[in-house]
Amino acid sequence: MSTTKLKLEESGSLHPPGPLGRLVRVIFGALCGWYLYNLIKMWPLIIDTNGIHPLLWNGVFPSLLLVNYVINIGWSRDWKKYPMIGSLLVFALFGMYSYLSYGKLETQILANSIFLWLIYIYCHLGFSFLLSAAIATPGCEMRALHHLYTLLTGIRTKEHCCPIGPLHPLDQWELKRQLSKKSRVPKE
Repeated sequence: MSTTKLKLEESGSLHPPGPLGRLVRVIFGALCGWYLYNLIKMWPLIIDTNGIHPLLWNGVFPSLLLVNYVINIGWSRDWKKYPMIGSLLVFALFGMYSYLSYGKLETQILANSIFLWLIYIYCHLGFSFLLSAAIATPGCEMRALHHLYTLLTGIRTKEHCCPIGPLHPLDQWELKRQLSKKSRVPKE
């Protein structure tokens, strides 16, 4: 498993993504948007007599894996695994309150807390994917707002390599192809 330790690189040390890397970021951003759309669409049905809607539960596990990266890299914090631990503690507290107050775990208060948490995770992640594709953010998409700040102000911000997923290997592959094409071009 990849580490959640924040390893910021100096500005300019990472190369921007190529066309394929940008396309994959658009696809990932669209997938986040699709999940958000379905999540918001089912809001009135978030809980029924059978408990919390499966679409809500299906997003919890992947989001627990992503929350450390979204918070740590996106907000330049080195909180290691604490965002995930804090999320689990909040859900446990709401679940315990639900059980003690209503005699069951799956109540509206737990469903609402999970719902709002998922909305934040996938809004932040989806927006970052789309923005990083649009402005060719070097490295991790979670640094897209920082890269935009650099582009607008000229003040350089640090970069971060993508710690999980296919983006870093894809960006490296595109860079190697680009460099090998340049080395094959005959010089005049």
